[in-house]
Amino acid sequence: MSRLLLWGLMLGAAIWLGLYLPEQPGRVIIAVQGKTITMSLGIALLLGVIVFALGYAVLRSLNQLVDIGNWCKGLGQRRQQQQARARTQQGLIQLTEGHWVKAERYLRQSAPLSEAPWLNYLSAARAAQAQGANQRRDHYLALAHQQSKGADMAIGLTQAQLQFSHGQYEQSLMTLQQLNQLAPKHPYVLKLLKKIYMVLGEWELLLKLIPKLKKYAGISGQEGNDLERQAYRERLLAAQTQQTSKAIQGVWKSMPKALHYEPKLLTLYVNALHDYANYPLAEQVLKEALKRNWNPEWIRLYGLTRSETPSQQLALAQHWLKAHPKDPVLLLTLGRLAGRNELWEQAQQYLQHSLKLQLSADALAELGLVYDKLQQPKLSAECFKQGLLLTAAVVPSGLPPATTQSMITGSSTHDTVD
Repeated sequence: MSRLLLWGLMLGAAIWLGLYLPEQPGRVIIAVQGKTITMSLGIALLLGVIVFALGYAVLRSLNQLVDIGNWCKGLGQRRQQQQARARTQQGLIQLTEGHWVKAERYLRQSAPLSEAPWLNYLSAARAAQAQGANQRRDHYLALAHQQSKGADMAIGLTQAQLQFSHGQYEQSLMTLQQLNQLAPKHPYVLKLLKKIYMVLGEWELLLKLIPKLKKYAGISGQEGNDLERQAYRERLLAAQTQQTSKAIQGVWKSMPKALHYEPKLLTLYVNALHDYANYPLAEQVLKEALKRNWNPEWIRLYGLTRSETPSQQLALAQHWLKAHPKDPVLLLTLGRLAGRNELWEQAQQYLQHSLKLQLSADALAELGLVYDKLQQPKLSAECFKQGLLLTAAVVPSGLPPATTQSMITGSSTHDTVD
């Protein structure tokens, strides 16, 4: 509409000039290189309007030609983008189906014209890793970083996962630590850090990470407690390789007090103290723990602890017997402690009572040692024999055989322990 109005005004002006100006006086003289052209003012103005109109028309035509060229160019680009989109889809299908070579080729070729080229490069990196081509994988990851805008976290997580799955644990840890600096509360980064710490045995770092895992990564309190117990267990095991008990004592002191009465952890700690012959500390730990909880394994360890005051150790165990008169493990411990005090007849009674309640290789071995001290070699040999058979699972469960029964009763007929 505006164009028609413009052309109408120009036409009206030309008609007016053609009718009005010829009657007006005046001339226009144009001199070019010694030549002159003379015309009336009206004619000159009319020619000017015509030249202007023609120039405008030419410029409009050229502009339309440029627009046509841009449209053709855009049409070609759109066609290339459609082809790139189709190749990207095909590459993702090949990647899902496990055709790594084809997937890598499709994704690489379509990346430059893709709407999100960094996604193509990430997927191509996965395909390259599946072929064991780590250099190509790292090259694609670098290209993804160059092409990404605001996707650094996604690319970094993919890189860490690929490194981890290929066994490059140190490199994966470095990548995750960089991501953790960028986003300290990112839940998936924290979970991957937990995973890599466990693989690398970085138990101290895992212990520091647990509070963040509970707060930001959504792990349950129970899972966090299990991780904490596992981390301290592994630290205790690692400390056992030291030459003295100071290392394992240091780990024990660093643990929360609540874990000091965790059965598996305390058992591991006391066994380590036994290995270092630190019996006074082992006895102290066991006595304190047994005040809180009655645990058969702790009772067994108490009997294996060589106290500096064996008579007091025996007296304490006899005190426990009042509350647990039919505990076979306690009776075994009492037999050991009585033997350590060289009370052989008393040790015999405790061990016989224990065997009547529960047949065990340990009690048979201890009773064999007692019979040896009592100068009864046949019964001693029979005890050791039956203990070996029981260890080899030859003696059936249920009632003991006649030889074992006579061995248990021995030369004494006492069924009770004073």
